[in-house]
Amino acid sequence: MLTKYKRLTKRRRQLRFTALLAMLPCALASAQTPSSLNELLAQENSRAGTPAYDLKLGTAALHEDAPTVAVMAFERCLAVTPDHEQCRLGLAHAYIMLSEKQNARAELQHLQKQQPSPEIQKSIAHYLDLLSQAESKSEVARLSSYIQVGLGYDSNINSAADLSEIALPGDGDIVYLLPKEHQRTKSAVMTARYHIRYSTPINEQWRFTAQGNIATRGNFKTSRYNTLVSDVSVGLARSVDRHELSARIKLQNYRLRNKNFRNMGTLIGQYAYSVNSTTELSAFAQASKLNYSSSRYAQDNSRRNARRYIGGASLLKGFADERALAYATLYGGTHRKSKSRAPTHINHDIAGLRIGGMYLVTPRFQIEGGVAVERRRFKDTHPSFEKRRRDTFYDAYLGAIYAINRKLTLRPQYQFYRNHSNLALGRYKRHIFMVNLRYDLL
Repeated sequence: MLTKYKRLTKRRRQLRFTALLAMLPCALASAQTPSSLNELLAQENSRAGTPAYDLKLGTAALHEDAPTVAVMAFERCLAVTPDHEQCRLGLAHAYIMLSEKQNARAELQHLQKQQPSPEIQKSIAHYLDLLSQAESKSEVARLSSYIQVGLGYDSNINSAADLSEIALPGDGDIVYLLPKEHQRTKSAVMTARYHIRYSTPINEQWRFTAQGNIATRGNFKTSRYNTLVSDVSVGLARSVDRHELSARIKLQNYRLRNKNFRNMGTLIGQYAYSVNSTTELSAFAQASKLNYSSSRYAQDNSRRNARRYIGGASLLKGFADERALAYATLYGGTHRKSKSRAPTHINHDIAGLRIGGMYLVTPRFQIEGGVAVERRRFKDTHPSFEKRRRDTFYDAYLGAIYAINRKLTLRPQYQFYRNHSNLALGRYKRHIFMVNLRYDLL
């Protein structure tokens, strides 16, 4: 599964020109107040091609965040009256809403050559200035970095069932006492994380990105489940109008009790399409190879080596003048052993749904949350329990971000996990309460 399909407190990519979309050009605003878009569309068959009607329809479409309709209306207007200033300006505005910067600039430059009225000239200058600012921002390298520390409580640090003994059907229902380390353990926890991200343009449409993370977690009760996770990823992203395509390679090392536990390599591809200024659709796919390392704490662990393939689609939607954001992700895939002598009962199929969002209460305070469910269906009978494993995994998240100042933020959060399984050892619940303090270095 995607590692916790991150909370998306920001968009996966910035939907461009928010400032432009928030205001209609003064020249268009001074036109006749638009009727409802639906009312005007109902008259399209009989009135299309009439400049006055097309201007009215295009202006209404801009107000209703329907730039594709606006483009068609303004183009019809200009086909009849090529020197129509308001239709030309409206067409440029519609192109901006569609993130088609080159087309927008071309229309504005064409309009400049017509020596328009002072009011139109003012709008043109404003648009060109904002376009230049947006383009200059996309042409610079970006570097960001932060450190985060946290203190909290975990009700089940080893994700264990609430059992002290168990009977195995394969052994004639003999009751076994579970070792202490395999029983549910509560503990106070401490975490630390460092993150760095760099991106730079290769040309007008391509960017190179690189990212690294290192995170450690210590448990006060026992060091047996202390972890250190580090990862690095590099990739390319290409943007054309409302489309964005990205691909990256991610390498991760997972250490348990200061011993190498697992290495993972993942190839990730994603396509995103901006439907409008507040809505984005995306599809993604990833292929992972998991290599486990054996140690005296995890003997014969390499038998768990596997390949995992996941694909899915997401919807991202902004509300309340960009103060709120909601998302939904549907995904599915498969997990298969990669060693011929490995047990076949580890093979399973995966399907899941995740929904969530965030709301900016004040400029300094934000709340966020999400819920998810994932089904796992294993292919073969488990030799110890004499049945095929069936799991349903639930998780929920609730958090807040409070900006103490421009660089320092306080981030309390609560996480809940529950795995429902037809195997007794696979059932568990887990509550995690954390208070994190994050400092943005860059």
